Amino acid sequence: DIRMPNAFTPNGDGKNDVFRAMGNLGRLDRFELSLYDRWGQCVFRTTDRYQGWDGQFEGAPAIQGTYVYMLEYDLEGKPFLEKGNFHLLR
Repeated sequence: DIRMPNAFTPNGDGKNDVFRAMGNLGRLDRFELSLYDRWGQCVFRTTDRYQGWDGQFEGAPAIQGTYVYMLEYDLEGKPFLEKGNFHLLR
């Protein structure tokens, strides 16, 4: 029941402004979320399951486009790795 959105809009309107994992995150034993731009540069990384990316990179708004996520977590002692992409829309 862990899922990732396929798009987000960090425009400050209070709706869908942060890209983060969703679902029953409290059940996870270990968590790491890494986000990459289309050139493979890491733009965000966290081990806090409740923290998300606000669309900023190096103090400026990241460019609109497609990004890749890697989500690693343990659930009931079993490791999981999920990869996918999402769109940052401005």
